[in-house]
This record gives sequence, C-alpha cells and structure tokens, in this order.
Amino acid sequence: MENRMLMIEALDEKALLEKRLREKIRNASFVDIVQHNGEIVWNNGVSRLRYCREAEYTYTQIISFIERYIRLTAAIAESNARTCIQTTYGTFTVSAALVLRSYLRDFSFYQDGTRDFGVQLYDCIETEYNHCLTVIGETNKVLHIAELVDPLDIRKRIDEFLEKRNRFLSELDMRIRISNATTYISLHTD
Repeated sequence: MENRMLMIEALDEKALLEKRLREKIRNASFVDIVQHNGEIVWNNGVSRLRYCREAEYTYTQIISFIERYIRLTAAIAESNARTCIQTTYGTFTVSAALVLRSYLRDFSFYQDGTRDFGVQLYDCIETEYNHCLTVIGETNKVLHIAELVDPLDIRKRIDEFLEKRNRFLSELDMRIRISNATTYISLHTD
C-alpha cells in the first residue's frame, strides 16, 4: 500500500515519532521480578498477567513506531535526493542543499578540528587584524611610528563576504521550506 503526504507532514510526523519513541523507551519495562509463586511484580506493582500484556503491547508499539520512522526517513531521503531547487548559485538537490545549509550554519568545529572555510577565513583575518591593531597601539604609545597596512580594506571585504554568505543561507532556508511545503512523498506501507 502507498500513502502520499506532503514532505512537511512527513517531517512533522517523523519529529513526533522521535519524541514518542524516546518517551516510550524511557518509560518501558520489559523485565521485572516476582516472588516464587507470587502474582504481583515488584517494580510495577501489578499482576504478572497484566505486566506481561503491558510489556508485550509496549514492545509491539515501539517496534511499530520504529518501522514507521524508518519508512518515513527512507521516503524523505529518497525525495530529497530527487527533488531539485534553484538558487543564486545554481541548481541543487534538496539533499545537497541541506548539507550545504548545515555546513554554512555550523560555526563550530568539525570532528577533525577544522571549521567551515568562510569561518576559517574570518577567524584568520580577525586574529591578524586585531594583532596588528594591538601592536600599533603599543608601539605608538612610545614612538608614534606604526600604521596599519590594509590594501584590501579587509574589514569591508569580510563584512561583504559574511553578508553574501548569510543571504545565501537565508535563500537556502527559504527554498528548502518551499520545497517541503509543496513536495509530495510516497510512503510505502505493508
């Protein structure tokens, strides 16, 4: 059987399933203790029969949620790999746009200790610029002979670079949201 839904609906359902799965797994109990020939399980305080039924129901429900989550994730990934969006930098699949957006958003370090090239460039310029200003300030306290050499008007260029980068990031966000709101996916169910 095939179920069609908008990408945005699939993403919302996936997020809800993630929340439900975390909660169900956190609160689940699948093994407990009972006194020999006893009927009440210790930790849950219910009858052995009720405990067994609840454990089976909870396990079945979690497995069902996991299977639905996997099917949703696969359908979303498949759609993102096929669907293209137009940007000022060209045409990208939604998958590529999501990776690029994540790359541009992430001002933190990657696992190998590197950062986004734009952030690396900004850090390099900022460090060098501030160092030069510090040295000029210290030198000029005594001798008044130092001045900044800035042939590129680097502050202006880095501001322009960051503005362009942020505009592109906003464009990616908008295009991905539009794609998610207008793209249908097919979810195959048993």
